Amino acid sequence: MIPEGLHLTCIGLLKDGVFDPQISSDDRNAASFGLSRQQLAQRYLLQIRGAFERYRNTHCRQDWIRGTTLVLLALGFTSSGCGARWPSTNGSSAGSLIPLGSRRPAGLVVGGNQLLTADQL
Repeated sequence: MIPEGLHLTCIGLLKDGVFDPQISSDDRNAASFGLSRQQLAQRYLLQIRGAFERYRNTHCRQDWIRGTTLVLLALGFTSSGCGARWPSTNGSSAGSLIPLGSRRPAGLVVGGNQLLTADQL
């Protein structure tokens, strides 16, 4: 909603019949863009709506589920000791964590997405 005031044009939300202003434009701001106050407020409104639409188009429920699943897999992978052995001082299988191989892993990559860097492992 964009109501016109004496010196300002405001963009805000209309909740239960009460206007809650969030952003305003005045003559000086509008002149710096070569626009009227109303035109500048309309531009702001269109940019905000566009941002909401882009967000909704790129963030769906399946994206959140996939991300959460990948994080849980990464946590399970690192907490289970995968890629490590647990030797003890007497040669048994219990002891401190020692990475297998002499090369430091590049991190955890799943499906082309790097979930953890080598420093985080």
